Amino acid sequence: PYLWGYIHGWGMLVGCPLFFLLFVAVLVDPESDSETRLGAVILMVLLGLGALTGFGLVRKSKLGMILVFVWTGLHIFFVGICLLALAAEPKEPSVAIVLLVVLVGLGFWVACSVYYYRRRHIFG
Repeated sequence: PYLWGYIHGWGMLVGCPLFFLLFVAVLVDPESDSETRLGAVILMVLLGLGALTGFGLVRKSKLGMILVFVWTGLHIFFVGICLLALAAEPKEPSVAIVLLVVLVGLGFWVACSVYYYRRRHIFG
C-alpha cells in the first residue's frame, strides 16, 4: 500500500544529488555570471530539501510527510511569482511555458499531498 512512497522517496534520494552535482559544475564554471550562480545556489538549496524529503519518505518519518506539504506550498508561491512575471511581461512566451510547468508540478504535489495525508497513520 505504500509502494508509491518508496518509489517517490528513492527517486528523490537518487535524483537530487545528481542534479546537485550539475549545479556545482555551473558554480565552478568561470564563464557563468552572478545571476546564473545565484540561480544555481537557490536550486541547490531546493535539491537539498528534495533529498531530505526523499529520505523522510523512505523512512516513513513525519518530516517526509511535512516536507511534501512544504513542496506544495512552494509551488503555490512559484505560481504567484509566475503570474506576477506574466503580468509584467504579457508578450513574453517563456513566462507562460514556465507557468505551465509550475502548474504541472503543483498538480503533482497536490496529488502527493492527498496520497500521503490519507496514509498519515503510517508515518512515525
